[in-house]
Amino acid sequence: MSRYAMKLSLSLSIMGVLLLGYTNCSNPKVDDSGSSPYSSMSDSEANKLQIAPSAKTIGLGESLQLAVTGGTKPYRFSLSSGGGSIDPNTGVYVAASIDSDAVINVEDITGKIGQAVIKVSVNSSSSMTLGYTPTGAVKVNSELTLSAAGGVAPYSYFMYSGVGTISGNKFYATSFGTAVIGVRDSAQKISTFTINVGSEVTIVTAPIYLLYNSSAKQYLYSKTTTEGTGSGYVLQSSSPTFKVLNGAYLASASLLRCYVASNGGRYLTTAANCGANTTEGSLGYVWTYSASNSVPLYNCFKTSTGTYLVSTSTATCINNGFNVQSTIGWVPL
Repeated sequence: MSRYAMKLSLSLSIMGVLLLGYTNCSNPKVDDSGSSPYSSMSDSEANKLQIAPSAKTIGLGESLQLAVTGGTKPYRFSLSSGGGSIDPNTGVYVAASIDSDAVINVEDITGKIGQAVIKVSVNSSSSMTLGYTPTGAVKVNSELTLSAAGGVAPYSYFMYSGVGTISGNKFYATSFGTAVIGVRDSAQKISTFTINVGSEVTIVTAPIYLLYNSSAKQYLYSKTTTEGTGSGYVLQSSSPTFKVLNGAYLASASLLRCYVASNGGRYLTTAANCGANTTEGSLGYVWTYSASNSVPLYNCFKTSTGTYLVSTSTATCINNGFNVQSTIGWVPL
């Protein structure tokens, strides 16, 4: 073969290789599924609907602003499961007052859905502390004054779980066990604190007896069985009608006996005095809350006779034609 022919053959071979390469680039191989190895996944990934953050831990009562990427506006937020609340338009989530996991959904106008899991955990970011007075061991039927610090004042208090009750900043240890007290500051952050309520305070009681004057149609409540017997009152039972605390205890109030001169009746009160009526003295003390092993004491009144009745049973009042006027306090069983 001549030198010219060899050059021509080599040139044609090179052109064939280049042409084949161009054909392969212009027409990439397609697999059985119809996908090309040169196809890009970036378009679908870039348009995927996502919530940020997709996972987060926040404290009780705290709020979290959620953001959305991908999809097509407008978006709509909803609470799929768990506690708390979510603003459907702004995506602001407010945690519940209990430990829980919340699942948040977001849906775009085309129906695509994204999801985030928010864990709500007590004390996750709080710097609050809780003190109380009196300090020391806490016993059943005692009262504590709560005082929080840290966080943003003012504070509110509530029973998170366990034994006891709360009114304002007062905690009442109603029974033996564990009390978990919640504190919420003005920034709506919540922390919980545990108080162990130990053995019961020794309670000393005193009996109160019931006497009745049939002529005056009035009752008399006395610390003795003989008071008023010289003026028409008759002892109704040798057993006390109820008992009182024989001294001041935490969360207790003095039980005053009041005399109404206009009809000769008597009622009981924990007020500082009897107002326009005559204060005859204190019969003892009652609790100002539903203490352990206690029952409520009621003031009752019968309009037709102007008769006052004090009882631990509303049924006793109602069944005898009396109206229940008020709860005086709680007396020991």
